[in-house]
Amino acid sequence: MDEIGHNLLPPGRIAGRTPKQPASSGLALSELIEKLLVEIRSGKTKFTDFTLIQKKNFNSGKRCGLIVLKFKNHPFVLKLFMERPDTFADPYGKGIEPISFFFMAGGANRHMSGLTRIKNAHRSQKLLNEISLWRDNTIIPRKWFWLPRDNRVLHVTGRNVGGNELMENNIPSVYGIVADYIEHDNRIKLGHRRHKSIAMRLCNDLELCIDPHGDNFIFVLDEATNQPKIAIIDTEHFPTIVGIKKRRGFRTHRHWIAFLVGKYVRDAYGRTKSMRRRAQIESRELDIVNLDLI
Repeated sequence: MDEIGHNLLPPGRIAGRTPKQPASSGLALSELIEKLLVEIRSGKTKFTDFTLIQKKNFNSGKRCGLIVLKFKNHPFVLKLFMERPDTFADPYGKGIEPISFFFMAGGANRHMSGLTRIKNAHRSQKLLNEISLWRDNTIIPRKWFWLPRDNRVLHVTGRNVGGNELMENNIPSVYGIVADYIEHDNRIKLGHRRHKSIAMRLCNDLELCIDPHGDNFIFVLDEATNQPKIAIIDTEHFPTIVGIKKRRGFRTHRHWIAFLVGKYVRDAYGRTKSMRRRAQIESRELDIVNLDLI
């Protein structure tokens, strides 16, 4: 879990993303998340210090999955991941997306792919800096991992994965990602089709390491230059969660969605046992397993 340790939420002062935003205390943010965790485990669905943004991948009864919230009094968003051994290995009961990802990516889940978000953000920023079209026109919000004080570790063992007889890893049972909260600037008027077209081109230039879904891209005005910029708010490593092994590019969102639907049908219903076994060891153009993101 070295990747988490190198990117933990700092306990001290955290400056606002913009000069107009006040600074926050990392320790204060951490205490608020600890309080939230108690409220979730006690069965509450409305929280004292947070506003719910999304829980489509969260099972409130079993208290497992991914839940997304915004701090009420701080300009940050929290993605909170919670699993136990029995729920970690069970893709069902947390919505349609986790079931689809389980089949498409050979057992991957949001709890694992969440650990790719910060390193993939750094990788994406490096790629953006090398592309003149995007270098000064994109923003990736700051992100930090958060771990609870009394946390348990999931010891994951895999056999015959990627040609390895045995693979083992320790993953936190509960962790969070704290990121800058960014809203779309209503002064920027873009049609829905134009928005999706820009997002698709950007993702193609990033070698599709980011999910091209339009909701992952927010347009904001830079306060210093008064020019629009694209904020990439979701940096989950897309090839890992959907099992893409070859370099691809897509002309349009419709082309991309058609590919995903076809891939899900083939992966879930169109493979024999021998095909599934072969998929475990076949070569990859995209280095997914060995990205060292976890």
